[in-house]
Amino acid sequence: MSQRDLDALRQRIAGVDQDILRLARERIDLARQVGRIKVRDGRPLRDYGTERIVFERTRAFCEELGLPFELGEGMLHVLIDEAVRVQEELRESTPAENPARALVVGGAGGMGRWLARYLEAQGHTVTVADPAGAPEGWKRAESLASGWSDADVVALAVPLTAGPTLYAEVGELPPGPLVFDIFSLKSHVEGAIRTAVDRGHLVASVHPMFGPTARLLSGRALVLCDAGSPEALSRVRSLFEATSLHLVTIPLEEHDRRMADTLGLSHALSLVFARALAASIYDAEQMESVASTTFQKQSRTTREIVDANPHLYFQIQRLNPHADAALKRLAAAVEALRDEVAADREEDFLREMEKARKLLDRL
Repeated sequence: MSQRDLDALRQRIAGVDQDILRLARERIDLARQVGRIKVRDGRPLRDYGTERIVFERTRAFCEELGLPFELGEGMLHVLIDEAVRVQEELRESTPAENPARALVVGGAGGMGRWLARYLEAQGHTVTVADPAGAPEGWKRAESLASGWSDADVVALAVPLTAGPTLYAEVGELPPGPLVFDIFSLKSHVEGAIRTAVDRGHLVASVHPMFGPTARLLSGRALVLCDAGSPEALSRVRSLFEATSLHLVTIPLEEHDRRMADTLGLSHALSLVFARALAASIYDAEQMESVASTTFQKQSRTTREIVDANPHLYFQIQRLNPHADAALKRLAAAVEALRDEVAADREEDFLREMEKARKLLDRL
């Protein structure tokens, strides 16, 4: 084949690539039209029954074309995720029926910025109180106290260790606005929250089970903690119920007990994995050259943890009164695994794997 023939084929490939992208754009535009109808009619953004039909149709078409289904499946996942993202933007930019004046304390941080953007997209007026100043485009309040009287909603998005002091300050202010925090832990502020509620404040507590870089909210959860004020719980729910988030309500005192397993334990596992790797006799290049698929997946998860705020991850372990029990179970599991292998107790090893499989099958 001559260079001219090769160049001609490459030119045709470039044309096909452009056609694929044009069709992808057309599909996204159609998804946006569908999204407007869903928002208008109050329908859920993600219809898993329809998605199943789409994948079955794609499987049949791949067979007809002689293409591996994995290719079609991978393309569909990307296209569907983008369609959901576009539709979420429509829903989450739909103005709230009752726009509020929101004060975000700590609005210059990662989750604070996410929350401020979210509330603004819902049509609320946002003011930020943060020592670092307000991000461009938002009004600034010097402090919680200075912005309090002008707020209908006060969101606390400060570091965990600042929580007790801030809630104590809330308790000294006159009741009025809805108050909620987005802390990853609750035990360290539970007493101050209860005191504020007893003094007549409308307080609830929420925990977004995702980080500030989350592109899609579908399939993600937001935990709502009942702090003893039904009105506050109802009002904070109304701030998020128009989204595709899965809203889960639990008692305030139950939160940290659950987080010890679903947050602290998973963090600890990644941190231990990272420490064990760091103590290896092999360097990163030597590991990477023979890395298994499992190693690569675990490394990606661990990288997300170690790249995040180390102070936050330390506080998640230190401030949770249930964390020590979870860490002891982790240490006991490692010791049990060592003992089973050292003593050639394969039956015990298999039994424990089966127990774990049954649990994970239900998750």
